[in-house]
Amino acid sequence: LLNISPRAIISVPVVGVGGRNLFSILPLKMLLVEISKPLIEENCRTDALAATFVSTKKKTMKSLKISFAATLIATGVFAQNPDQAAQAVQLENDSIFTPQSEWVVKLGFDSHVLVAGRDWDIQQTALMPSVAYYHKSGINGSVTGSILSNTDPKYNQTILNIGYGRALGSHFFGTVGYNRFIFNPNTEGLIQNSVNLFLNYTHDWFSVGASYTALFEPEKAQQLNFSLSGFFEKQDLGIINSLTFTPNLSLLLGTKNVGLQRFSGSFFIKATGARWENRPIANRLPTDFIAPLSLNLAFPLTAQIGHFQWGFSLNYIVPVKSKIELIQQEELNKTLYFSVNVGYKF
Repeated sequence: LLNISPRAIISVPVVGVGGRNLFSILPLKMLLVEISKPLIEENCRTDALAATFVSTKKKTMKSLKISFAATLIATGVFAQNPDQAAQAVQLENDSIFTPQSEWVVKLGFDSHVLVAGRDWDIQQTALMPSVAYYHKSGINGSVTGSILSNTDPKYNQTILNIGYGRALGSHFFGTVGYNRFIFNPNTEGLIQNSVNLFLNYTHDWFSVGASYTALFEPEKAQQLNFSLSGFFEKQDLGIINSLTFTPNLSLLLGTKNVGLQRFSGSFFIKATGARWENRPIANRLPTDFIAPLSLNLAFPLTAQIGHFQWGFSLNYIVPVKSKIELIQQEELNKTLYFSVNVGYKF
């Protein structure tokens, strides 16, 4: 009865005593129809609920994918070079609907090393190997190395990260994380810790997010990031399981010393000719002096092929001069650079 309409029930020939069609008896016909109605109506409600659940799940999945993408762009380990390889990993790790946890091994390359639009007049590339673990509960951790082409030693830093991310309804997503920066040698580290918070809102393909990061020990620094992101995805393109394009526009604000989370004390000496503690008095701004630092535009494209993830991003950075940089007539150039990465998840 659950799968047969009232009309079908009425039209079925049921032979009774003497070969008579029992459905020719009006009271019995009405009885069968009345019995079937609540069952049919319940079935329809069940189908409608199932369809609504599938539709809601798809919308929520899309919303979370955009949120994950925005999260990785806004709260990347390096303030200027969001690691797009990690973005593809997060897209597949929905803590609500994905039951499995994953390991990811990846290798990233940046053609230009910047933090907040600044390279301290030393141009160099970066190679970044990493291992990350994403648990289905939302807890994640990673170890990332940084190899710079124009520093001594070239392997200058290891970053340890632990974090937690969770959907807050179908449109909001939040994360909290901690980073430990271990410089090589460790005594060169002027900023060795950071704690960050991120909140993102997604509607359809569009996303807006904001993050705050506190950096400390032995120096103190702060940074804020506001971002607008898009999310466009194509699936089942031959051997490509999925292809995602996530353009992003962000504004980075912070204290002038946020670059110390990536650049060591010896690097500062090489770039400026002076030790950090001997820098000009004019550069010794308080750690609560937050100002616009850079406007960032990124065009990341990520392909998932089996267990492999391939990423490419074209990035355009426009530094914003502080009042002191304007007074000192420091030269800050707009920079166009690219990032590539490859990862394997299991």
